[in-house]
Amino acid sequence: MSSGYPADLYEAVHVGSPGDVDFYRFVTEGAESVLELGCGYGRILSALEAPRLVGVDIDGDLVERAQERLGDRARLVACDMRTLDLGEAFDRVIAPYSTLFCLSSADDLQSTLVAARRHLNAGGLFAFDVWYADDFHESADPDDPEGEEFEPVTDVVVDGVRHAVLERSRWDRGAQKLIVDYRHSPANGGASRDGRIVHRYFTRAQLPGILAAAGFEVVEEGVVETEAGESLSVVARPI
Repeated sequence: MSSGYPADLYEAVHVGSPGDVDFYRFVTEGAESVLELGCGYGRILSALEAPRLVGVDIDGDLVERAQERLGDRARLVACDMRTLDLGEAFDRVIAPYSTLFCLSSADDLQSTLVAARRHLNAGGLFAFDVWYADDFHESADPDDPEGEEFEPVTDVVVDGVRHAVLERSRWDRGAQKLIVDYRHSPANGGASRDGRIVHRYFTRAQLPGILAAAGFEVVEEGVVETEAGESLSVVARPI
């Protein structure tokens, strides 16, 4: 996720993609150790059963929420995954919920993938999922005006107060970047709070080259269609 989004609101609004918990349970089945990049508030990590669980996220407030959720079942570290060097290796490294799209440049993405590879045991696997960007990238109209107004998307309850969640987005097709602003307006008349998520996406065709540059090859990939949209799930191994 993008640092600076209020952690309590992020947890309430961003609840994952349909089926992602099952995917990561399957991928990590039998693993003795799992490292999650971009662990957020611990939603995925808390569903896993490996004896050694470690999660990292750049947002310290989210890491605190993850630690409260997981207790002594996992070690949580507030740090930058682009420069991650824990000095230990894992059977699985995972990056759920479009974590890799939160990296703002090609260099940042490569640094993170290299860090993921550095933290894998021999025979280990790297798994991640992202929203499937290909159809959007090819079919969206680049001449559409940028969204100036917030549009309602859902309601959530945080600390007993209902919030209307509104969204607006801007798209830079050339940079393959989507900027999404969220506004959370409490029903009790309190001040609204805003959050922003910036996604620099890649397409399925670009993926093999991106992974190869970091020393990975695809073992398995697939696009899953859900009521929330399409998701690309990938399992890769070091080469």
